[in-house]
Amino acid sequence: MNLPRIIENIFAVKLAYLAVDYKGSKVLEYTQDINSNMSLDLNDRDFHCRLEFYRKESLTDDDAANLQGLIFGFAEDSCISNFSEILNCTDILYSVLKHDSIDTVIYNMIEGLLTHDNFTKAGIFFLNETLMKLKGVIYGHVASEVKIDSFNFRRLSIPLEKRNHFTDIIFFDKTDTINTDILNSEALSSYFNNEVACCGIYSSKGPVGVILAEAENYDSYKMNHLRLYSKICSVALELSKMLKRLEFAIQDINYFRENLYKSDNFAQIGKLAATVAHELKNPLVAIGGFSRRLEKFVSEPKAQNYLQIIYSEVDRLEKIVSDILHYSREIKLNKDFIYIHDIIFEVVQLLDSQMRLSGVELKYYYDYSFKIHADLKRIKQVFLNLLGNSLDAMPDGGIIEVYTYSREKFDVIEIRDSGGGVSEENIEKIFEPFYTTKEKGTGLGLPLCRKIVKSHGGELTLSNSGDGVRILLELPNGGS
Repeated sequence: MNLPRIIENIFAVKLAYLAVDYKGSKVLEYTQDINSNMSLDLNDRDFHCRLEFYRKESLTDDDAANLQGLIFGFAEDSCISNFSEILNCTDILYSVLKHDSIDTVIYNMIEGLLTHDNFTKAGIFFLNETLMKLKGVIYGHVASEVKIDSFNFRRLSIPLEKRNHFTDIIFFDKTDTINTDILNSEALSSYFNNEVACCGIYSSKGPVGVILAEAENYDSYKMNHLRLYSKICSVALELSKMLKRLEFAIQDINYFRENLYKSDNFAQIGKLAATVAHELKNPLVAIGGFSRRLEKFVSEPKAQNYLQIIYSEVDRLEKIVSDILHYSREIKLNKDFIYIHDIIFEVVQLLDSQMRLSGVELKYYYDYSFKIHADLKRIKQVFLNLLGNSLDAMPDGGIIEVYTYSREKFDVIEIRDSGGGVSEENIEKIFEPFYTTKEKGTGLGLPLCRKIVKSHGGELTLSNSGDGVRILLELPNGGS
């Protein structure tokens, strides 16, 4: 039974109009096509109500007070919380469209979970599939105000050593409460008590993390609330990555249109690459599409694993086609003075998820005002490849250090990692096209980086240093 019918039955009135506003926003409206002869305005803090009805006698003061309590109580319990949640969730998605960082998005999510008397504590973890561990990302708790801890919380990890109720929640898309004892993490007790609610975070390829949230009680509303935010987090993470990839794809397409066919030689290479891409496209789409259809009918774990291998191989073939297209292009530059920090910041946003999952820390040792004279799109492409290679070399965590300085007529960007280095034999060949030590590499990443740097009049070199690799990117100093 809805609110208008309840009012009519209790107070023996025939409603003509009923509207409830909360902080200037209408959350409830009812209109009936009858002529009213009485009206009543009810106000209570942020609530405002306009009531029009037909009745021979006016309502008594007691009836009016009871009616006000009924309307505002109903509106607060059934409408206002949902209304606020909808606004908050749309704000989170909108922040992704504005290209806000993932840190900002998940901060807003934690804040949303802890407001409106929902949860008192909440934390987000991301999944490292290689190590089968959950790594802490951000934690918040509320007393008089929301307080966030990301620095210490990122040191926290939850091993997924065996199947239990917690792993079932993550891998089978469930929402439930668990006892933290099954998580095998003593450090977790300093953040959460024994019982917490949890729900997975997902990408198109499967689980990528989990949200843990603690409350005084766990009713159906709170569990649905947690599930809503986990879905919003899933969509926000996927959308953020998609937008970044789309941005780079658009840049590449525009560059292809503007430059590739200006040279007859490169035009022929481009046509050949386009033909190969066209011939591969339809089979790849068919393989991927039918594999995903098949996944709906397959429940056996080994068969599921085979399907994942198919997806991985399809992605690898698409990467090969993309790298061939990139390497075949003529390098034409549009140089400008750009801040090195701005470039690295944008690249790190794209690699942020991989860095978190691998536990890799990036350290800067440069003046934020340091500028280079270069083509923004091309140099961004170089840094994306170089930092990506360093991440691939450190699946169990490590440190990437970035230095900048000037010497003679060159600006130098130095990148160091702790990924174990490269054998002397491979260093001799590492810049040769199609030579790769990666199981699924194309061997065009570093050659393309060197080609871009040389087109600037610079040099790209790689050597072993300490417990990792040292890369020097030297560009002519254009003056500032």
